[in-house]
This record gives sequence, C-alpha cells and structure tokens, in this order.
Amino acid sequence: MKKPLLIACGIIALIIIICVFLFSIDKLLYSKISCKFGSQNHCSTINQAGNLYVLDAKFDEAKKLFKFTCNSEFYESCLNLGALFEQTNDISKAKEYFQKSCEAGINEGCDKLAFIYINENNFESAKPFLEISCQNNSFESCYDLASLYFNAQGVQKDYQKAIELYTKSCKGEFYDSCAVLSLIFLRGKEIERNLPLALEFAKIACDGGISEICPKINELQEAVNSTKLLDDLKSLDKELCEEGDEEACDRLEYEKTRFGN
Repeated sequence: MKKPLLIACGIIALIIIICVFLFSIDKLLYSKISCKFGSQNHCSTINQAGNLYVLDAKFDEAKKLFKFTCNSEFYESCLNLGALFEQTNDISKAKEYFQKSCEAGINEGCDKLAFIYINENNFESAKPFLEISCQNNSFESCYDLASLYFNAQGVQKDYQKAIELYTKSCKGEFYDSCAVLSLIFLRGKEIERNLPLALEFAKIACDGGISEICPKINELQEAVNSTKLLDDLKSLDKELCEEGDEEACDRLEYEKTRFGN
C-alpha cells in the first residue's frame, strides 16, 4: 500500500512542479485558461495586459494577447487589435478586426472601419458601417453619414435623408449637426429656405458650444422679423385687394413681378 501511495504523491508533486514552472513562465496562464472557458473577467485581464504592452511599444507581444482574447470572443480585443494593425499600417488586417468588432456590436469598430474607407475615398463602402452606428445612436456617425448623402462623391445625393440624419444627430446633442442644419435652411439651395428653422438650429448650436455660429443669431433674428413683417403686409394687401383697394392690388402685382411670388 505504501508504494502506490508514494507513486501517487510523486505524481501530484510532479504536477505541482510543472504547474509552478509553467506559471513562472507565463503569469497569465491561469487567466488564459479561464478566458478560454468563457470568463470575461479573465479575458479583460489579458486585454489590459495587452494595452500595457502597447504603451511600452511592445506591439508583437500586444498582438498575441489581443488575438488570443479576440479569438475567445472578447471583442474589445478585436477592436484593439484592429487599432494596433492600423497604427502599424497593416490596413488590410485592421479592416478585418474592426469588422469583427463591429459585427459583435461595438460601434467604435464600425466607425473606425468606415473612416478607413472614407480615407480611401470609398464612400459607398463606408455607408453601411456608419448606418449601423447611427442606428445604435452614435450621433457623430449620423453626422458623418448625413455628410455622405449631402456631398460625397460616388454616393447618390439624398438631401432629405441627409437632413433627417443631421436632425437626429442634432437632437442627440452632436451640435455640429445643428450648425449645419442652420446653414442649410439659411442658404435654401438644396431645400426650401426657412429662416425660422435656421434661427432655431443656430441657437441650439450656439448653446451647445459651436461659438462660430453665435454671431449670426442676431442677423437671423432680424431677417426672421423682417420676413414676418413683409408676410403680414402681404397678407393685409391681399385682403384689401379682395375688397377692391386698387393700390393694394398694385403693390401685390409689383411684388409678384419683382420677387416672383
């Protein structure tokens, strides 16, 4: 009985020695095993270790850790791996891992992939990834998507869609979109001019910190007031003309000749 017991103890001791040796070589071994069995906390620990390697410019070591956790379905590591490949100018690999993180529901992965395509002037390929982020209420992505519909080469222009997206982004407190809407409604080129809306969006943008547009608010307010006064006078002349006032009819005719309305 003693001999089998000694053998068993020897085996246990050997296993312990091997484990101690392995853990001394790889301090993350336990976390890796746990991560592989689905522990998100241990995957996060490995991901954080990868981030420390990036800070130390040890990119190869970081890539190994990020790849391990990405393949273990910890998708934040896929995003980090994509960023690392982008940093080291391996754009093809960056796209692969950004797309993997995007498909897992990480908006930032969708955005980064879209920006790569935008930098390549491949605006049509950028659209679906911005659409995913915008649908998930990334309001900066809504702004970027609206800009594609508004003026990007190779993308079919859709001003109404662009305005809807800018409006969603503005309501989501991405105030650059409010400023753009103000200019669109002031210009009246792509869509019918609407000074009250231009004023409304300018105020929102100014209050949101877009300081460049603040000086235009007084001008817009004066323009809105003047337009309202002219509309009131025009409405009054219509009533007077219908009642037989020839001078009112003459003023309406002159305005129609001069302004086309």
